Amino acid sequence: MRVWATVTIALAAGFVLGRASTWWRTRNEDRMFEREYAELVASVDLGVPELAGPPPRPGAGRARTYALHASELNPLPLSERDRAYYLASWGNVVGEFSRSPASGLLLAQHLTANLLVNRGLVPADTARPTLLPESWDFPTARGYARARNIGDRAETQAAHGRALRTLDLSDALRMFEAFYMEMLELDTED
Repeated sequence: MRVWATVTIALAAGFVLGRASTWWRTRNEDRMFEREYAELVASVDLGVPELAGPPPRPGAGRARTYALHASELNPLPLSERDRAYYLASWGNVVGEFSRSPASGLLLAQHLTANLLVNRGLVPADTARPTLLPESWDFPTARGYARARNIGDRAETQAAHGRALRTLDLSDALRMFEAFYMEMLELDTED
């Protein structure tokens, strides 16, 4: 009878200690998550308006442009076939990003440069079509410049067998996309 009582007490004590240990460990993990989350939020340098792009111009159809664009940018028109090509090509960028974020960002940068050249927004003979004119100081252009920097860092890190945070890479892709779609939808001067 003593043996059963001892075994029962030992099992009960083990159960209580196991529950207490789980509670203690979970409590510490929650604190660690809160600290890591606070550090993550503090390290992200993003402005929500930059990700969203510019507001629609009153009376504009599909195009979203700033008044600054009207005086500065004079894009060449795109045919519906070209527009469909560029939209489908962006789908390829997203697919490449899911396989290799650094390669996807590089592809986004080159596809955007191709679009800018074909729309006549940067000279075709420029040595670096991925660089925007300094006068382009609107939100999506600033986002594009930040995305280029993240893409360059991602490529450098990948060459050394390291990777940037997924959040930074995803933000870069969103900034590339906001700029790309704005350049794709620019109205032409008639």
